[in-house]
Amino acid sequence: MHRSGEGAAREQRVHSIKLSTDHVAPAEQFDLWRHITSDIVETQPIDKPEAGFRGSLEIVDLGPLQLTRFEFGSSLFCRNRNHVNKSGFDHWTIMALTGGRLKLATDDTDNAGAAGSVLLNSLAAPLVGRSEDVALINLYFPRDEHWQISDQLERASRRPIDGPMSLILREFVISLGSHAKTLTTADIHSVNDAFTALLKAMVHQTGEMFEAARQPITAVQFDMARRFIGENLHSPDLGPDMLCTHLGVSRRQLYYLFERHDGVANYIKNRRLAACYAALTRGDTRKMISSIAFDHGFTSLSSFYRLFHKRYGFNPGEARSAWLEGRSSHDGMVTSFGEWMSQVRAA
Repeated sequence: MHRSGEGAAREQRVHSIKLSTDHVAPAEQFDLWRHITSDIVETQPIDKPEAGFRGSLEIVDLGPLQLTRFEFGSSLFCRNRNHVNKSGFDHWTIMALTGGRLKLATDDTDNAGAAGSVLLNSLAAPLVGRSEDVALINLYFPRDEHWQISDQLERASRRPIDGPMSLILREFVISLGSHAKTLTTADIHSVNDAFTALLKAMVHQTGEMFEAARQPITAVQFDMARRFIGENLHSPDLGPDMLCTHLGVSRRQLYYLFERHDGVANYIKNRRLAACYAALTRGDTRKMISSIAFDHGFTSLSSFYRLFHKRYGFNPGEARSAWLEGRSSHDGMVTSFGEWMSQVRAA
């Protein structure tokens, strides 16, 4: 059966291109990079250009939003009135710096950013800057789409974004950058709606706007929490207090994030158990069970055995023995797909 044209269009991947200096001789790389970025800025080398210049620009078309991933070496750049007038680009841009250092200066501001910084900038204004082995993700968004908040954006532009929204926006931009090419054209509307809600929450900082942005904010915060938990399963101190400090949220907000998982403590416990299960059945078979438990944040071996048996229906030693014998430790115990997924799910 052939899919209809409408169905195929809905499932079409978003369009993307990548421009790079990798395919030309080192002596030609900087001139190529100058050409690639010429509509945005005028670029000058810091080091000798004949030594080579690695630069890449990846662009993903998300409708009104344009996502770019820049990676380039040390350079000086400027955007003057000729660029502003000739290019027709007057977009706002949110930059999430993921590597290196970036310094931007305009007529009235002078800002430096390192990895982790989030900056709001305007292509309608001239600027000068300096890069040092930069990696960054940009979201370009047109003024016409956000004219209702243009005054607030203007006041906030050309400087780092501070406050609780900075971390949320950074994680949204980075997450979008990681997954953008897997999106379909049918996803574009939802992505733009989520970004608009986050943008309004950033500039207004009101309860009403935060409520409107609750879904994308919650999704980003949960993703941040899940990643932090995965990176810190080894720590016995991992718990609500540690997460609240990292995320900058209250215990009430944290409970809301993990409500569907029966609370954050239950989620952490299950992640630890799943990680131990994976280590027992796919890791170093010579490692003692107690070492595996302690390596994943358990402080009591008897408690670990009790929780493991309650979760999986067999003890850790049986899980390892069954795997060594080439059979699943839960063969014959599963009566539904949900039970199967519950038992084999890894961290």
